[in-house]
Amino acid sequence: MKNGLLIAATKLKGEFMDAVDKTGHGDASGGSGNVEDIIVNVTMTVLYIVGAAAVIMIVAGGLTYVLSAGDEKKTTLAKKIIVGSVVGLVIAIMAWTIANFVILKLRGE
Repeated sequence: MKNGLLIAATKLKGEFMDAVDKTGHGDASGGSGNVEDIIVNVTMTVLYIVGAAAVIMIVAGGLTYVLSAGDEKKTTLAKKIIVGSVVGLVIAIMAWTIANFVILKLRGE
């Protein structure tokens, strides 16, 4: 399994570097590769990943809460999971907002 991941990562790196060499830009999609677009793409990708993880953790916390059957330790754990997930989601949204604000200011909009 570990070797398979290493091979996949090496192949992905090679494909990325080939795209960079062919376009002459740092953007593997063949676009302009300017810093603002890269930052927006990275922040949006991270926000999607964090959002999906937060939803999964909120559901897991909810299931833990429902299945706790009144056990104090399990209900406390479930509440901590839910609160932590919501706080993480809020932090991710705030980071995205700040990044977009900075990019708009850099572009002069």
